Amino acid sequence: MDTAADHTVLIAFLATGAAVLAAVIAAVSADTRQRRQLRHDRRLHDLTELRSVLDEATVALQAAIHELQWAWTGFGSQEMREKQPRRVRAKLEQLRDEDYRTELRKCSEARDRMIFAGQRIAIRLGHDAALNSTYGSAIDVVIKAIRKIAEAKRIEGAGTQASPEDFQDLQGELIRLRQLFVMQAVARVGSQLP
Repeated sequence: MDTAADHTVLIAFLATGAAVLAAVIAAVSADTRQRRQLRHDRRLHDLTELRSVLDEATVALQAAIHELQWAWTGFGSQEMREKQPRRVRAKLEQLRDEDYRTELRKCSEARDRMIFAGQRIAIRLGHDAALNSTYGSAIDVVIKAIRKIAEAKRIEGAGTQASPEDFQDLQGELIRLRQLFVMQAVARVGSQLP
């Protein structure tokens, strides 16, 4: 009987060991699956957030292009203004000065929204990312365009007219950068839908 009892104890010990080993394997396997799922969920969350940031940055860039164009169109033909009676011309100039300040403020606000969006892109992608570089270049062009508008206002005040070609070149560069930014954004976070 001693052998049978030893045999029963051995079987019980092996069964217990197998149960413990199965429990450990199941726990490790569950932990691995959970970690994998958490990494996957984090990647999806980061991707969703990055898409949102890039969408907002694209809207801010388009708004800046619109505001700059609107501000630039405030510089009409000097000949047309000179044809107006003196009193009308004085009132028009006063209104134009007020509009100019308002439009320049809107351009500055659009630039600031772009700067904030650029910072958000840099936080998520780093300073060396192509998207961040393209967006930074667009911000630089917006700043140049605002300076060009201020220069045009100064020149206009001196009785001459600014060259529209300079501004058109800046606007063309902004549109090119917007298109490049959108292409880079789509390549980075584009939808996987068919």
